[in-house]
Amino acid sequence: TITSLPLTGGAVPIKLTTDGTYAIVAANDGVYDVTTAGVVRKLWNIPNYAAATWTPQVIAYVKERLIIGTLEGTTEVGLYEASRVYTTPTPRLSAAEERWDTQDITTIIKSVTELPSAICVAYTQGAVSRVQMYSINATSPTAAIVGPAIIAELPRGETINQIRTYLNEFVILATTKGLRIGTIGTDGSSFTYGPLNVDGAVSDIAQDEAFVYATRSSLVSGSAGLWRLNLGQVIDNGYAYAADLVTDSNAPNGVAFVG
Repeated sequence: TITSLPLTGGAVPIKLTTDGTYAIVAANDGVYDVTTAGVVRKLWNIPNYAAATWTPQVIAYVKERLIIGTLEGTTEVGLYEASRVYTTPTPRLSAAEERWDTQDITTIIKSVTELPSAICVAYTQGAVSRVQMYSINATSPTAAIVGPAIIAELPRGETINQIRTYLNEFVILATTKGLRIGTIGTDGSSFTYGPLNVDGAVSDIAQDEAFVYATRSSLVSGSAGLWRLNLGQVIDNGYAYAADLVTDSNAPNGVAFVG
């Protein structure tokens, strides 16, 4: 839980993303944006038809829209597509913004990313992790996304933690078993992924130039830290990698670039 963002009315921030200018926050009572100066605006109120409580699992800004996955009370897990535009009075999310739901409340929507012609949503249900694809209307790119279609599934018992795309070529899957690198299909709305490139749970990833930095739970000389994988250097059916940065025996939870 994020606790230092200055939301109003006692709202509790839970998940965070950015559009490059604002922090965009999914809280227990809706969605906000926050400037670097701490100015807060409320973009959306939570729905009032599904459940009394709202616990965001993920929020992302992709294809100039917000995608929010959330647990709604003990009723369902839902996925919403919402406008990024600030309007007053604050609108309320409704069934018109919902794109998918399941009554299996053990479902966790883990991560959202974009392909050239689609939006991908990764989720887990028990021992199974899948990736949904929502297509974009090529003639009206701001129209509602269409789907979902299942385009990938991990081996049973391997749980996806993050999915990221990079350079319109690579799909990077961070899982409880390691790191997998995929290739985006020529249709721009699918991908195929390869074998585990590194072993051991990876919870988060970040990219810079040809490199992927991934949190490392596997101990090297007694220390955890980060893997650094070089997408520019193919070795057999994977990519060159090294135990780049070292922390201690505790595995890091996240990695990001500042500045």
